[in-house]
Amino acid sequence: MLDDSDVLSNYQERLIKLFPRMKLLYTWLKDIQKGPKEGTFQWQGRNGTTNLQLNPQTLPSGLDDFPRATHPDQQEYHIDMRCWMAMSSTVMLKLAKISNATDWIPIIQADQILFNNLTALNELHWREESQGFFDYGLHSYNVKMMDDGTRHVLTPPSYRWVDDVFGYVNIFPFLLRQLPTDSPKVGIILTNISDPNCLWTDFGLRSVAKLQNGKSARYYDAWNDAGDAPYWRGPIWINMNYFALDALKYYSSIEGPYQIQAGKIYTDLRKNVIKNMGNVFNQTGFIWEHYNDKNGNGEGTRPFTGWSALILAIMADDYR
Repeated sequence: MLDDSDVLSNYQERLIKLFPRMKLLYTWLKDIQKGPKEGTFQWQGRNGTTNLQLNPQTLPSGLDDFPRATHPDQQEYHIDMRCWMAMSSTVMLKLAKISNATDWIPIIQADQILFNNLTALNELHWREESQGFFDYGLHSYNVKMMDDGTRHVLTPPSYRWVDDVFGYVNIFPFLLRQLPTDSPKVGIILTNISDPNCLWTDFGLRSVAKLQNGKSARYYDAWNDAGDAPYWRGPIWINMNYFALDALKYYSSIEGPYQIQAGKIYTDLRKNVIKNMGNVFNQTGFIWEHYNDKNGNGEGTRPFTGWSALILAIMADDYR
């Protein structure tokens, strides 16, 4: 909105009135979600003492049961939260300049530089051996739920990247368009997005990969406990596919080594999402919370015209 001259000419005064509240929200998030190292962020509120879940939930992230470090503590930090803060700092810097907040501009400018530093992003979250961006924390590669409903840790945890999980969280730097168009990491993410054993389906991008390092992924379609069905462990979410399509259109619109590849994936993914949601709507009369990655069926809450209604923007080919 802040880059749209029509919006500014019509609504600048309203945006200026919003600025104090936006500043308060941004500052609050930066404070309460601060990570253990400079420029890191940690979703707070994970239960580090439970043995009743395969992987303790991360409810504040909105990606409730997406697998994170198996043993939450204050040393972990999360890639998606850093990306949100990088994007937010960029927006807030523009809003501060429009609002002529001269006393705060140096502070938010420093944040914007720090949180968008690609060298730091790579040092904190990129694992070359696993070719991806990952959370970091106290993590075991080998846990399972027992018949009595308790979690058994087969291999003691150690501090490491959480690189036995791959899904929506791990492509956030791509989703929020924070990678240079000529970055080899864009090519790696495009390959993962378009791989049927990873995120690709005929109905949209699934939330967690089916295979990890050539083996069945531990958390794909896995129940967290007896009453906690897979939520962000396979199902297709329209808001995340919207972000993916926005990014794909962006990378396909700028000359670079991945322009053609991004354009093809964009065309195919957009077609798949629109076709499946249209078919399900015709069959059931509903827009659904999320969609099954195996057959495309609508699942969860319905009618769900919250972020699933982003299908209208996707159909309009307009991601502004």
